[in-house]
This record gives sequence, structure tokens and C-alpha cells, in this order.
Amino acid sequence: MVNCLGHLPYTERLQLWSLEERRNKSDLIEVFKMIRGYTKCEIGEFFKILDQGCKSTRGHNENYIK
Repeated sequence: MVNCLGHLPYTERLQLWSLEERRNKSDLIEVFKMIRGYTKCEIGEFFKILDQGCKSTRGHNENYIK
């Protein structure tokens, strides 16, 4: 996916990021898909949607907690 890393073998590319970092990245991608409706999983199954009266976010009105 990163052009400058295309010449490296797969095993070396895996060593650039730890397993924990790769899992965190995939978790964030899945949450994005749930929020945007790209998956059948509902965001409400995993996160609680906060009341719209809470204005603690910066620039958007989507408030979720685990």
C-alpha cells in the first residue's frame, strides 16, 4: 500500500509495525466503516451514542463512548 516499501519482501514489511499497531489500525478502519455504514455491523452494538447536548467534540457532532 505504501509505494516506497514495495521493494521490500513481505516478511520485512511486517516487521515495520508491531502486531499491536496493526491491530489498532484495523480496529480504527472497522469503526470508520461502522460509522459510515459500509458494513452490516451497527455502531450501537459496540459503542454508546452520547446525547447531542454534549459539545465536547471538535468540529463534529458524533459522540461515541465504549
